[in-house]
Amino acid sequence: EPAYMAGVAGASISSPGPYDKNGNTYYNVGSFSGWSKDQIESYLREYNHYILQILNIHEAIPGHYTQLIYSNQSPSIIKAIFGNGAMVEGWAVYTERMMLENGFGNNEPEMWLMYYKWNLRTTCNTILDYGVHVNNLSKEDGLNLLMNEAFQQKAEAEGKWKRVSVTQVQLCSYFTGYSEIYDFRNELMKKEGDKFNLKKFHEKFLSYGSAPVKYIKELMLNEKH
Repeated sequence: EPAYMAGVAGASISSPGPYDKNGNTYYNVGSFSGWSKDQIESYLREYNHYILQILNIHEAIPGHYTQLIYSNQSPSIIKAIFGNGAMVEGWAVYTERMMLENGFGNNEPEMWLMYYKWNLRTTCNTILDYGVHVNNLSKEDGLNLLMNEAFQQKAEAEGKWKRVSVTQVQLCSYFTGYSEIYDFRNELMKKEGDKFNLKKFHEKFLSYGSAPVKYIKELMLNEKH
């Protein structure tokens, strides 16, 4: 990734906006420039063979890349430009579990184990963000949460501490959006039973652009009546 973008997230997507719908999308991956061998080894232990597959689901397909393509096709320019962070991140987190539930990784126990570790990170992001900005959580306690309770490598935990130190609220958006989307999908599955179609649900959900989940839910439920 460009040096000026480094220091907050290890990977990200830079997508074209609604006025440049055919522009390139860039998958940004952090550089190891200036890192020690110990830092690099720690980081790569965190982003192992299985975690990288989950990361690709989140950042690319059917995560951020897919969602943002749909967002640009939405008739609402407002929703495309002023996207709701919880919906955007929530969709990417939702797709991680959805893909594994539908056979990605062939149900390998290692893949599921790493998914649960990764999903635990989503939860800890919220705890860390709230802990730091509301309860004055110390760095020592923050790193203990990430490394000893969430099994993260030191390089990942140190990077997250830096991130929570220079941002606020954004780290909460992953769990918030994911929970809303997953619960809404399960609610519809229960209501519709055998009539529920996962592909149609996804296409309909994404058709509203990057709007808050609660409003997408409201619109989808109203259309069914």
